[in-house]
Amino acid sequence: METLKLSETTFEGLSNTAIEAGAGTGKTKKLIDSLAELVLGSASRDPMPIEKIAAVTFTKKAAGEIKERLARRLEEEIGRATSHERQERCEEALAGIEKAAIDTIHGFAARLLRLYPLEAGVSPDFEVDDGTFLGELFDEEWPKWLDTELGADAPRKELWLSLLRHADLAQLAVLAQELSREKFDDEALRRPAEPVAGELLRLSRRIEATPFPGASAGGRKSRAPEIARDLARRLRELAAAASGPGIEDGSWSAGETQALDSQPPLPERLPSGLTPEQSRLLDEALRICRASSPADELRVRLALAILDPFI
Repeated sequence: METLKLSETTFEGLSNTAIEAGAGTGKTKKLIDSLAELVLGSASRDPMPIEKIAAVTFTKKAAGEIKERLARRLEEEIGRATSHERQERCEEALAGIEKAAIDTIHGFAARLLRLYPLEAGVSPDFEVDDGTFLGELFDEEWPKWLDTELGADAPRKELWLSLLRHADLAQLAVLAQELSREKFDDEALRRPAEPVAGELLRLSRRIEATPFPGASAGGRKSRAPEIARDLARRLRELAAAASGPGIEDGSWSAGETQALDSQPPLPERLPSGLTPEQSRLLDEALRICRASSPADELRVRLALAILDPFI
């Protein structure tokens, strides 16, 4: 892709071009300049009716700002027009600015659908969901779904019993609603975290390959070897949980259930007498194990398996 300087860029003749610039560098001004040129014409381009222009952005605020600034620009052009024809062209564009498709992605799509409702197979009086409809639909469907999941003939009783030991229905409802808002990459949620698992295994092997003193400088027995073995084991188990496949109905084993319910405490501090490298390895492992655990990973996988219809 061609690299363009913002100060030298116009949209004339460009197709599928990305122009990147930081905040405050004049991106919106450049867009207004280009829109004004499209509407009023130039030495190399005939003027274009404003209703044939589309400028699509992400937020209503940004779309409103573009439309407001374009209107101000057209008013300025009326004041400095050097011919009656150009003045008339500016006035026509200003009068029809509300016809320009300067809107959000949702607004632009809705505009097209309202122009061609029969071809699109939608009702002409449809409304764009701003998030309210989704909330209402969730409130209606969630209790119905729970009646099936937790009724007398519950199809996944063991999965639910395991999960409800650690999360209540109110927490699961919040998670299900967030999952349904399309803010998440559902494939990424189901995909094993293999790169993370690889890093965890590498750290576990480094700890296992590092000798730790069995006694302190004063001759007292040190817990360093025991702590190192325990942390290495936890890292391996965490890697296995992160890289494992998603939990499917019927594959939830007794061992995994036990892992959820049994978490031995981590040491509060590392023993003294370690070298800087030994301390760094164990400190990193301890930090990871405090932040997450195989049980945490299994709980997440279990919740995602149960709430799969909402992903």
